[in-house]
Amino acid sequence: MIRLGVRSLRFRLVLGALAGVVGAMLIAGLFIAQLYRLHNSERFQSELDHHLDEIVAMTVADADGRLRVVQPLSDPLFSIPASGLYWQVERDDGTLLRSGSLGERRLIPNSDGEWHDRHAGDEAVLQRSVRHPDTTGRVVTITIASACSLLEAQIAHFQGDLALSMAGVGLL
Repeated sequence: MIRLGVRSLRFRLVLGALAGVVGAMLIAGLFIAQLYRLHNSERFQSELDHHLDEIVAMTVADADGRLRVVQPLSDPLFSIPASGLYWQVERDDGTLLRSGSLGERRLIPNSDGEWHDRHAGDEAVLQRSVRHPDTTGRVVTITIASACSLLEAQIAHFQGDLALSMAGVGLL
């Protein structure tokens, strides 16, 4: 049997290698988690942009000039109250249409067309607004939003799985 004394070179090499492996695993785990966050955030925004394009295409003014959305969006979460996915259409004459999920809350549109962190009531949301003329020529502002908690829940779930995986690899 080989004895490893605290002062032996062999013990210090094994301890150094162990510290190096743990450090490398930790750095790799942090890097992978951040990379996942970035990619998932971009995918999330891309999906919301798709829904924004949908609502823009489906928003029309009828023959009487009333604003309406001709059909529901492709994701049923826009119809479920407080689901975390929201849209709002607002015309310059004060006409306001909202998704069933938004309920009585209101989104405050942003004017630059970029993504912003805002609030819908007491819920933190990521949102984007676009302005364009409707079929009558009036300016319409369409806002799409998602609860930040939806994205954060996905990321937290992945990070938990990643931590378990990294720990399993580290034990090998």
